[in-house]
Amino acid sequence: MLFNLRNLLNATILRKSSKQLVQRFRSGQAAQTNVHLKGRDLLTLQNYTAEEIKQLLWVSSDLKQRIKHKGEYLPLLQGKSLAMIFEKRSTRTRLSTETGFALLGGHPCFLTTQDIHLGINESLTDTARVLSSMTDAVLARVYKQSDLDLLAKEASIPIVNGLSDSYHPIQILADYLTLQVTTRLEACCNPTGHTSPPTPRPNPAISPALRNTLTAVWQHIKLSQVSG
Repeated sequence: MLFNLRNLLNATILRKSSKQLVQRFRSGQAAQTNVHLKGRDLLTLQNYTAEEIKQLLWVSSDLKQRIKHKGEYLPLLQGKSLAMIFEKRSTRTRLSTETGFALLGGHPCFLTTQDIHLGINESLTDTARVLSSMTDAVLARVYKQSDLDLLAKEASIPIVNGLSDSYHPIQILADYLTLQVTTRLEACCNPTGHTSPPTPRPNPAISPALRNTLTAVWQHIKLSQVSG
């Protein structure tokens, strides 16, 4: 009985601390009133503005710093589940997405071609409806972009493109974040809400030509509509 009481108290403390952590995280978010990402699909970056991509990069950088480098516990996805459909195997994509979702308190569900057959045993529409009723989001690494488009159309939860024959948006976002860190450029979106262009701080390990290229890419993210 004492053991059960102790577990109950620990669970109560965890829920309380988790709520406080979530509130503290939200209060520190960048002040971007015109950016609304909740419930959105991520099929291609063509559907996102430069400001929205900058917000995604800022949040990614902030979470990485706080969880990986500071060791903070931020269960922002506690109680949420992610269906991970992988028609094609991938070490890095699976590990990064599955680990990231778990670190935020969520439960990733890995599904291979042995577990789910898109459009074979049941239609894509049925699959989208079943996943929508049991999970909170879907990450799909598929052969055909058209399958992702149909999943997004029929599902009531966000669909994230983990790779298709046309796009790989999460890889591009990871590359942009790496460029940001490598060139030592501060994100335009930050906890203070400032949106003025950052000043590049040269990294001596990078050649001037490469630095100019990376800076140009970052300027493209900041100032223009991203396509491709």
